Amino acid sequence: MNYDSSMKKEEIKNLYEELVKDREAYEDNLKKYPVEKIETFINDLGIFEKPVGEIMMMSQDDYSQDLSDNRFSFDFSGHRMDKLMDRIIINHTDGSVNEGKINLTYSHEDPYESGQYNVKTDFNIIQYGMAILSALSEIVEPEKIVEVLSPDATVSLMLACKAIKETGRG
Repeated sequence: MNYDSSMKKEEIKNLYEELVKDREAYEDNLKKYPVEKIETFINDLGIFEKPVGEIMMMSQDDYSQDLSDNRFSFDFSGHRMDKLMDRIIINHTDGSVNEGKINLTYSHEDPYESGQYNVKTDFNIIQYGMAILSALSEIVEPEKIVEVLSPDATVSLMLACKAIKETGRG
C-alpha cells in the first residue's frame, strides 16, 4: 500500500462522492468520467502484485489459471483480458465486523447485452462497486477490503473504465 489507511479511506469516500455528484453530467456526456482516478485507485488497492494494466494484457487463459477467482465467463478464444465483455458487479455486503467476517456478493452484468455497448451499465458497475467499498471503508481497514474483494470484480472495474474511455467519455 502506498499510503496510510486514513488517506485510503478518504480517497475511497471522495471518489464515490464524485461519482454520485456528477452522475447526470457523465450520462449526458457533459463531463469526462474520472477514469484515471479510478484506475489509480484500483492499482493502489494492491489486489494484484502488478499493475492492472498489465493484467488486462494477459490472455484470458493465463488470467483464468493464474489470478481469477472463477467468477468471469471467459470465451477462451485466445483473447486478451481487455477484450472480455463479461463484468462482475459488487452488489451486496454483509457479515459481522466484530467477528471479522465480511462477505461480498456479486453478479454478472453485460454492457453489450443488446448487441451495442451501453455505457450506463459500466457507470453502474463502477458506482455500485465504489458505494460498497466506500461504505466498507468506514467500518473496516482497507486491508480487510483487499482480503475479501474478488480479483474478477476488481478487473471488471478496470474493464468498465477501459470501455468508457473508448467512448470518449473518460
